[in-house]
Amino acid sequence: MAAKIVLLTGASSGIGRETALHLARGGWRVYAGVRKEADGESLAADAEGCAGALSPVKLDVTIGAHIEAVLAQIEREAGRLDAVVNNAGIFAEVPLEVLPLDELRKLFDVNVFGAMAVTQAALPLLRAARGRVINISSMAGRISFPIAGGYCASKFALEALTTALRLELIEQGISVSVINVGAYATAAWRKGADVGSEVLEGLDETHKALYADMIVEARRINGDFLQKVNPMERVVGTIERALTDASPKRRYVAGADARQVELVRLLPEGLREKLVMRQLGLA
Repeated sequence: MAAKIVLLTGASSGIGRETALHLARGGWRVYAGVRKEADGESLAADAEGCAGALSPVKLDVTIGAHIEAVLAQIEREAGRLDAVVNNAGIFAEVPLEVLPLDELRKLFDVNVFGAMAVTQAALPLLRAARGRVINISSMAGRISFPIAGGYCASKFALEALTTALRLELIEQGISVSVINVGAYATAAWRKGADVGSEVLEGLDETHKALYADMIVEARRINGDFLQKVNPMERVVGTIERALTDASPKRRYVAGADARQVELVRLLPEGLREKLVMRQLGLA
């Protein structure tokens, strides 16, 4: 039986890297999107001896020429595409009042428009294979949290696009799933905190006074999350299930904290917001 072909974005580190290696070890042919040549070389070295094949490809999801080149390479080399996993994503931890609009646009460029650009380009190959689209979202795509509003907004948008895309493609034999992940120790979280630090250092005293308590508590909670991160194999295993389930689910949830968020979503909105604020020590 021919190996399944998957395009995975954001494979330089964290969830993407571990998923790429796991799938390659399981016999998949993985086209792993990376932004830096060094990341691709490291990934290829770690994949030596795998049962499948791993091909690092230069892919910044915000650059159309990269996307076109990768899809052309897949069609030329493999002749088919069974799945796309839109994993590339970035995070920012900044209060909305002082979040630079360029940073907000960047969040949407990667987390929303990048995922859609890759999906649009891949659909002809996916249609021929009756393949799958899997979008990696977050528990922050289910409940909006203070200090991370820009990131939450991008994931809420990705959720809406995922649902609409699923309904549009179902009659074409293409399944579309979303995976809501909890906290994992990835570079995206650290980079997001760095963005927040840079912005916050430049705040005037008025804004520092307005948001200081909320920022301190939000960062404490994030620190607690990262001390109790979910096992990486949990999200990797969830992605594999979404790729292999005979009847793919609309939604998968990876992580104990993400499952808790699903329960909190069932509460009345006012109570839900009080719980969030109470956790921040502000209510």
